[in-house]
Amino acid sequence: MFTRKSGILTDEPMIGTGVMSEEDKNTIIKYLADNFGPNSESRDLAPDLIVRDEEALSRTIFVQYELPSPDEARAQGLGRAQRTTHDTFPSLITPGVVWVAGLGTNSILRVNTRNLDPAERNKEYFVKDPRNIMLGVHGVIEVAGRVHWTELMGDHLGELDTNTGEIRRYPQPTKGGGHTPRADSKGNVWFTEVSGNGKIGRWDAQTKQITEYDPVKGANYYGVAVDKKDRVFVAGMTKKTLVMWDPKTQAWSNLNPPSNVRRLALDSKDNLWACAYGNNSIIRVDANTLQMEEYRLPLKNGNPYAIYVDKEDNVWVENAVYNSFVMFDPRTKKFTYFPFPELNAHTPNMEMDGEGTIWFGLGEPSRLTGLKLRGNVAQRNVASR
Repeated sequence: MFTRKSGILTDEPMIGTGVMSEEDKNTIIKYLADNFGPNSESRDLAPDLIVRDEEALSRTIFVQYELPSPDEARAQGLGRAQRTTHDTFPSLITPGVVWVAGLGTNSILRVNTRNLDPAERNKEYFVKDPRNIMLGVHGVIEVAGRVHWTELMGDHLGELDTNTGEIRRYPQPTKGGGHTPRADSKGNVWFTEVSGNGKIGRWDAQTKQITEYDPVKGANYYGVAVDKKDRVFVAGMTKKTLVMWDPKTQAWSNLNPPSNVRRLALDSKDNLWACAYGNNSIIRVDANTLQMEEYRLPLKNGNPYAIYVDKEDNVWVENAVYNSFVMFDPRTKKFTYFPFPELNAHTPNMEMDGEGTIWFGLGEPSRLTGLKLRGNVAQRNVASR
């Protein structure tokens, strides 16, 4: 994960100040030095063997789209050596269009997956800043003809008018890496600020102003989900935090999950699902009672990162240790592993379009990738040739 240092993308950890005491830091340093120092015993952890469900895999195909070269971004002083993407979001208005956050190119990319001409398929919108810094365009969503994004280093919430191409950016009151954006029923955008003194932000669609919240100090807020009642759920990567905003009471409460959680998703009944990255498990929060149930992934040392619930209420998590998506069926409690189409891959987030294709960025340089669960099944009512 990228963080900011003097406007440059780095690989530094995103733990906010004050989260860890000096005593705790020294304890961790001593533990690492004693157990993983240069003279310590080798501790390679071999993963379990994936048992493949050939029937499920035989129906599935991955489709990949090469994305434009970052040359134009570099020519404008905006890009890195390679194109790096983060979130993707299938358009709610135009079938086949997928919006891609250009983390390494200061841009929003519109990809028309139904256009077979690579030269015409992509349209890129570059985000400019007078500071001439790498902004780290990160999360992206589409809301009522607008595309919104967050910036890891730019400290703004962005807005693109999809009709005119006009770009506007709204400054965060507190500087900090903008992360996951999600919209409520009124078009207001909720998002997290994951680095520094992280907060939860709410951009008002009418006033265009941002209000910030910090219900649990040092929670290191990350994933966001908004249910049909406009309750807002926000995951914290530290202090076992999962907070909920109740629009009726205008107040936050902490649901106190059994493990630290990273990303969130909702099923058709508004049950909340969270991935416990450090505990190799996923957590279900009942929509009515808010009671929790935890399910551990079957293969050891997994690290479920991103999570999504499809139209059939199957729960999908990204599991980079096993280079796979993992599908969990809540009815049968069965886990199925779907290996990525390339080695050493990782996708930080995923979304599903109206036709059931799961879209995500994959690899470096990044490719827009679609997972079609029944893409290798013969179509009915097709005339024979």
